[in-house]
Amino acid sequence: MTDIQSKNNVLSAFMRQAQNGVRIWNVFDVMYETDLPYPALKELLDSLEKSGDVVCRDVKTYEYTGAVERGDVTPSEKDFADGKREIFSRYLEEFKPDNCDLFNLTDCGDGDDDDDEDENDVDTYVIRGVEQCAGACREFLDKNGIEFDEQLTNVLSLAISAAERFGSPYIGTEHILYAMLLTDSPAKTSLGFTADRQLEYTAEFLSELCSMKKAGGFTENASEAISEAVQYAKEINGECACAGAEHLLFKILSDSECSAVKILSRMQVAFAEIYKRLAKAVNS
Repeated sequence: MTDIQSKNNVLSAFMRQAQNGVRIWNVFDVMYETDLPYPALKELLDSLEKSGDVVCRDVKTYEYTGAVERGDVTPSEKDFADGKREIFSRYLEEFKPDNCDLFNLTDCGDGDDDDDEDENDVDTYVIRGVEQCAGACREFLDKNGIEFDEQLTNVLSLAISAAERFGSPYIGTEHILYAMLLTDSPAKTSLGFTADRQLEYTAEFLSELCSMKKAGGFTENASEAISEAVQYAKEINGECACAGAEHLLFKILSDSECSAVKILSRMQVAFAEIYKRLAKAVNS
């Protein structure tokens, strides 16, 4: 898909919704509607903002400014919020392990495998970086998976798939926390997120992604958290114990400098309440 086609797809999505009375969009909604990975979408939105077709209201919200015919009835804020929840619910279905192939969610780039492409081309870099990242992380799972329980293995697999889906050439704590919200585990229960809070985290998560980070698998913060979670599980339950998603969440929350905690801080979550629930999960 060319840049022009992608730009037209984004504009068409805005226009369709504007014709229904909705002009203010969360970036997550645009991404779902257009099926574009976040880095490519952000670049297109920036160009549309420069051309005056949209206005960026904050880091994750855009307002369509184009002229379209509108009906007499404009949906209320509640109608729009309900619509976002519906979109989020549909999107979650794509990541459920019983409904999809965890390792076949690549959906970025135009699929052109021309070996003569310019090595300095940004799109080429991003696509190849994503593939390298996913490959390195799967090798890590194959090598160390024996130390993880089934739920944690599923979480890490979903984090890899999410990175592919969103065109991210690395996997950080923000990807892992995002994956935890897509699974039924003590970690997700400990977070205590409603559907709206999950949507809020997803939007913040997407705004955090950086397409130009060096590929190489898990980030340093994520790798350290995984390693410490394994040791933590053994300290509590013995040398033969496997680490679970709850152990990893505990270690992620212990690092105030990691991306996941920074996002949660922006969301003003009640960390004390999360720790109480998490302590029960870890010691149960």
